[in-house]
Amino acid sequence: VYSTDGKNWSRTEEFNHNWASEAAVVELSDGTLRFFFRNGTTNLCYVDYNLSNHTWGSAVTMSNIDTNSNTQISAITYSKTANGKQVILVSCPTGRNRAGSNSSSGGERLNGSIFVFTVDGKTMSLEETIEVNSGNVQFMYSCLTERSDGSVAILFEDKENAWGTGIATIPWT
Repeated sequence: VYSTDGKNWSRTEEFNHNWASEAAVVELSDGTLRFFFRNGTTNLCYVDYNLSNHTWGSAVTMSNIDTNSNTQISAITYSKTANGKQVILVSCPTGRNRAGSNSSSGGERLNGSIFVFTVDGKTMSLEETIEVNSGNVQFMYSCLTERSDGSVAILFEDKENAWGTGIATIPWT
């Protein structure tokens, strides 16, 4: 759903993917909207939306990023650049022993990470992975935010009906 004037709203066509929900959106430097979404794979997935012609790109499965993508993902654009490139942070669980999972049960939503990407045009490169927790500890429904000092705060569910928190230092602060 989008608005160009804040008063009138339109709905886009759906993009073509097996299934997707609970998307987190960031804006790329060129104005493209990149949606990271919950899905049924064991990898991080995203799809781009072109605001100028209101069209979806093809969904991208990042086969080199093992995750449990069957839970809500958080994504933010970081205020600083790395080597002149835009930085995007994405948090999600990585599954049992960081091997990825497509299970929605808490027993597979484990080992949270913050993935630090740089973006050159529309190409994303993984620069660093920050482990939030390890030892097959639960990690679900995360939410990232950047603090005024450049550190990043994260709120996440670390067991049924409970919350964990933390502060991550991004390498470019």
